[in-house]
Amino acid sequence: DSVAQRFKDKGLRIISGSEAIPGLPIVVRSDVSPGLVDAIKKALLSLDYNNPEHRKMMEQWDEEFRYGFVEAKDSDYDSIRKMISYLSGKGIQIP
Repeated sequence: DSVAQRFKDKGLRIISGSEAIPGLPIVVRSDVSPGLVDAIKKALLSLDYNNPEHRKMMEQWDEEFRYGFVEAKDSDYDSIRKMISYLSGKGIQIP
């Protein structure tokens, strides 16, 4: 939705929308130590955009990450699974 809104003034006509979909996940390789994964996860989840020190740093980040992080749940991806199922039912192959 945010991408479409940016181009609306340039003549883009929005004909339909979807449920909100998750943003970019942060993933790690399987050989990264669990301790390092936990430390990074804890650091990212503790960032608070309302904290002036954090905000100063976060304002330099891409908009996807600028306002902080939340831990994903498997159910967060249900809308994508639903969309894939719908498209597959219409004969559209999803790689």
